[in-house]
Amino acid sequence: MKKQYIKDKYFKARGGTAQLLDVFCMDCSSRVLIYQKDGKGRLLRCYLNRIYWPNTYDPNIKPTKNLICGKCNSAIGVPMTYSDGRYAFRLLSDAFYRRVSEEDGEYE
Repeated sequence: MKKQYIKDKYFKARGGTAQLLDVFCMDCSSRVLIYQKDGKGRLLRCYLNRIYWPNTYDPNIKPTKNLICGKCNSAIGVPMTYSDGRYAFRLLSDAFYRRVSEEDGEYE
């Protein structure tokens, strides 16, 4: 699965590097989403326009429900609006783990 990275002002502001991450549920280890992480650092929130899979989130509509694991229904994140107006999920730090997606490596 070779994806095109979203290259916008946020991508450039984070140093022009990105990688695809698999985000997994801490409770049952099932994959919850694939996310484009721009720049270095911790994964604190997932912006809707950076979620590659599942394709169920519209970045122009604020989510009304928590991000939950499809297998065990554990809460992974809560809806939020970032200070620049983008919609995202604020991730619960003890509810998920991540790793670089095996479908794609780092992009520079």
